[in-house]
Amino acid sequence: MNKLVVQITIPEWINPELWEEFKEHRKLLGKNKELNHLSTKRILTKLLKFKDQGYDPNKILDAAIENGWTSVFVTREMEQSKNKTRGGWAGLDPDHQIQQATEDFLKGGNVTIN
Repeated sequence: MNKLVVQITIPEWINPELWEEFKEHRKLLGKNKELNHLSTKRILTKLLKFKDQGYDPNKILDAAIENGWTSVFVTREMEQSKNKTRGGWAGLDPDHQIQQATEDFLKGGNVTIN
């Protein structure tokens, strides 16, 4: 019987070392927690969604490892930090900050990047 091999490319906005640590973390949680191609795809989809919302995917992966989670979530601290700051920018992905600043500039707003 042939084993199906699926190759998934990790996006450039994810730190490769951190991704390897997350994979190792999942492996250490037990045999049923190890990443496969399906769980990898879903986690990357969630990270992309969070990135599009302005959160740093690498901070989210780090929090998952630190908290012993099998999946990825925006922490309460990340949400509060985003909501408390000038324009909600602090702690956001730098690419998202630039995108937001450009949009604000084009609207004629006062732009400051953290």
